[in-house]
Amino acid sequence: MQFTLKQMEKWPLKTAVTVCGSTAPTNPEIRSRLKRRGWEMGSRFTTVEKALHQIESGRASVLIIEDSTKLPVAVALRQILSSINGLLTPTIAVADPKSAEEKACFSSIGHSITLETPLNPSKFIENFEYLIHRWSQSYYADLYYAGQDLREGNVQNCIKKLSAIMTSNEIGALTIAGPCLSLFFRNTNLKTSEKILLSLLGKAKKNMGVILSLVDLYLNYGMPNLALRLLKSAEATYNRPKTIALDQIQTFLLLNMDHKAIPILERMIKESFMPEWSQKAIKPILYTCGKHRQLKSALGGNARDIEAFIKAWTPPKKATKVAV
Repeated sequence: MQFTLKQMEKWPLKTAVTVCGSTAPTNPEIRSRLKRRGWEMGSRFTTVEKALHQIESGRASVLIIEDSTKLPVAVALRQILSSINGLLTPTIAVADPKSAEEKACFSSIGHSITLETPLNPSKFIENFEYLIHRWSQSYYADLYYAGQDLREGNVQNCIKKLSAIMTSNEIGALTIAGPCLSLFFRNTNLKTSEKILLSLLGKAKKNMGVILSLVDLYLNYGMPNLALRLLKSAEATYNRPKTIALDQIQTFLLLNMDHKAIPILERMIKESFMPEWSQKAIKPILYTCGKHRQLKSALGGNARDIEAFIKAWTPPKKATKVAV
């Protein structure tokens, strides 16, 4: 891999940043091997926002996402779809073997390289080198430099580079450039933003990055029925993936179909997919749907906790005016 090592050396900013829901330390052997190649394994953060801030502020150039029950790799990748800088960042996703069945689904978000735990240092470094090699070539290099333009404030140059990529036939690069362009136009020309994604969906029907970018657009602009149609198709294609669970819940709530969110949340709790968040989110939904027996179970059966919860969620009675 001599050609790859040269690209590793020439890379403008040789620092990677990690996002992981747990505080487990970075594998020291991986850190050591990267250091021998002139790279630094930078800080670790528990939120995507903080990790992306390192990218946006020019302190890191590669993003590593490590799976955890609190922040599953699918959810972290989903969050990147709302960030142009995030999409334009070379990314490695390290998934738990339990997530392997959904790998085909979430690995197409941002065209990341997906590995599985436990991490083999040699395999990680090999894939890290390949990631840099890929983003040093052809349209991926253009994506990286478009990101540099954006971070330096040259927004129009960034848009020009992305628009040029959209004339290519490189699907991997297209599914990054398209969602980026759509985000640029979302606040100024909603129809253009939608048109970009719909055109791309025709070329990459199963790409979750494109599908969820379109779902995100519809949910943000009050079109949950269109979002639901896309989510139903994705659910059938990928056999009920948890990757789309949060989007499904939000869509059902917007459509006043709260009861349909309950089985999704129950599955998330059962399968340890953001269990803390899911246990908290399911309680008010059970209450509003009149599922008192399930609510009692979710609250642990403690009478005082149940009373306090119901009191907190019961709107105060309006004061009756007394005629004088």
